[in-house]
Amino acid sequence: MPPVVNFTIHDEPHLLMTMVKEQDLNELTKSELIQLIHQLKTENQRINSQRRLQIDEHESNLAALIENTDDYIVSVDTSYRILVQNTAYGRLINDIYGQPLQEGDHILQYMDERLVEYWKPYYEKVFAGITQRTIETRLKGDEKRFLEVSFHPIMGKDQEIKGASIYIKDITERKVAEDQIRSSQQLLSSINRNIKEGIYRSTPEEGLIYVNKAFVEMFGYSSVEEVLSLQSHVLYDDPQRRLELISLIDESSFMTNQEVLYVRKDGTRFYGMTSSIMHKEEDGKVYFDGAIRDVTEHIEKEHQLRQQNEELIKVNSELDRFVYSTSHDLRAPLMSIAGLINISRKSQSDAQRGYYFDLMEKSIQKLDNFIKDIINFSRNARSEIEVERIEVDHLVRNILEELKYSSEYHHLKFYVEVTGSGVIYSDQKRLTVIFSNLLSNAARYSEPSREESFVKIHVKTDDEFTTIQIQDNGQGIRPEHMQKIFQMFYRGNNNSKGSGLGLYIVRETMEKLQGRITVNSEYSEGATFTLELPNLPEKVEA
Repeated sequence: MPPVVNFTIHDEPHLLMTMVKEQDLNELTKSELIQLIHQLKTENQRINSQRRLQIDEHESNLAALIENTDDYIVSVDTSYRILVQNTAYGRLINDIYGQPLQEGDHILQYMDERLVEYWKPYYEKVFAGITQRTIETRLKGDEKRFLEVSFHPIMGKDQEIKGASIYIKDITERKVAEDQIRSSQQLLSSINRNIKEGIYRSTPEEGLIYVNKAFVEMFGYSSVEEVLSLQSHVLYDDPQRRLELISLIDESSFMTNQEVLYVRKDGTRFYGMTSSIMHKEEDGKVYFDGAIRDVTEHIEKEHQLRQQNEELIKVNSELDRFVYSTSHDLRAPLMSIAGLINISRKSQSDAQRGYYFDLMEKSIQKLDNFIKDIINFSRNARSEIEVERIEVDHLVRNILEELKYSSEYHHLKFYVEVTGSGVIYSDQKRLTVIFSNLLSNAARYSEPSREESFVKIHVKTDDEFTTIQIQDNGQGIRPEHMQKIFQMFYRGNNNSKGSGLGLYIVRETMEKLQGRITVNSEYSEGATFTLELPNLPEKVEA
């Protein structure tokens, strides 16, 4: 008799069937076969029960998930009848229409004709297997809400469409945030396009990592990429200034209104008023965010105003001295003449009166020279510079020709040497004043007792500059007077015959001609005045 096969209900069905297959059913007794069938039925019931419990649990979890979500969820069959809806969707419909929908109700039943025509195409497409999505707005009180509505087809086992599930999500916060971001981006973009300040961001390691269009144009480059490829220090006239600015930011995390001289691509300079703030990320990375405003015009005007103020202070000071000195120097010769007239009237001797007349003539000549100095001073300060082509040798010899008849010059020998082109572009009237004053001084302070008193004039010209040296072997200048001889009304001693304006006028005239004058002297040996004059453009404002 074949062995009896024992099965327990804990065995899995496939194992049970495997064991049955290993036995020859014909070898089983009837009671064994009945027992086997009973065990199979019992096991099958147990498995079905477990599967039902699992399905119920899954359905319960799914229902809880649908019910507890903040989204509005509903599903319909292809006849628009509601299959399932969560509480949130029920409240939404009740808020909109004032009455709820139940399972089995037509989902469009409360909508007016216009809304039905709007929503029906979405259902038709989803019933055709096409997923749909749209964003709708509605008012909740005075508040505008945004709802994202998506339609998904429900497929059966045979891939036949059984209906549609509709998910409605309130995306108001996201939409508002997106709109704010978009608005901020548009505002930032508009600012970057239209603002005149150059905006930048940089890091200590990478240098510039962002610049706006105004920054690119301010520095004369063609693109943002070109600027970002640069080393930051090349934008500064003095790279050391950049290090100073970084130190300022390191100390207080910001800097404001720093005047910086920058360099454009073409090498030209401009002044930028710069402000910057340091920003440190959570990961420790440091950023410098800043703005540069081109203030070149303002700075230049400020410098010009400062220069004008300094000149005004100088003019006011000189005017005070001028009024005081001229009143004295004009009055003294006149008083001398008046006294000589009174004396000559009382004199009975023709010879004596002739002597007095000679003294009057000298006073008149002194007064005339002083008036000429005043006229030259005024013309130099107020008249425009008239630039013309000047042959220096011809100019000097014409001046000497006029001077040779003066008694002051008869004992002097003049030597003139011109090298180079001999041509300068400058103001002839002003040059005449300069030469006349210097030669007059050379004659006035010459030393007649010398075997030969001379004045040597050497002129060297080229395409850009003319250098003029006027050397004499006269009395020379004491060391204590060297720094003062170009001051207004300065006289080295009480016996000085000049007005004290001559060398002052020479220096002022040289400045107007954009040149400079220096002097070297050894007392009792003579003096040498050196003038350096540039060729001027066609017209220069005085």
